[in-house]
Amino acid sequence: MQVEITNVKEVENWIGLQVKTSIKEFLAIIKGTALTIMSSAKRRAPVITGRYRSSIHIEADGMPSAFSYTDENGNTFDGSFSEKPGEGEYFVGTNVIYAGKVEKMHKVLEEATVDGQWYLTRKANESNK
Repeated sequence: MQVEITNVKEVENWIGLQVKTSIKEFLAIIKGTALTIMSSAKRRAPVITGRYRSSIHIEADGMPSAFSYTDENGNTFDGSFSEKPGEGEYFVGTNVIYAGKVEKMHKVLEEATVDGQWYLTRKANESNK
């Protein structure tokens, strides 16, 4: 389960505005959006053991996965996504086995993406002033 924004045109269509920034500024906006989505998803995630919430993370090109898990029996879990982000891509999500069920019941990432949309819109408005 992950959210993926892969190109400028997709973002322009999503927010309905021309983003007039440099590539460096644009990548900073995308990173900020990924962070907004991740923190929003973590706030919305239901908690029983905390594993699902802690497994929601960001992966970006050249950035190692920050999530791994060790249970009380010493078993380790690699939380990195099977697909790796390309240049300028940020993936937000989790790959725990039951993530699909949680998302279907609670819409954690779906709702977090809306927060990301508001962040993108605000940043686009700031850069167009």
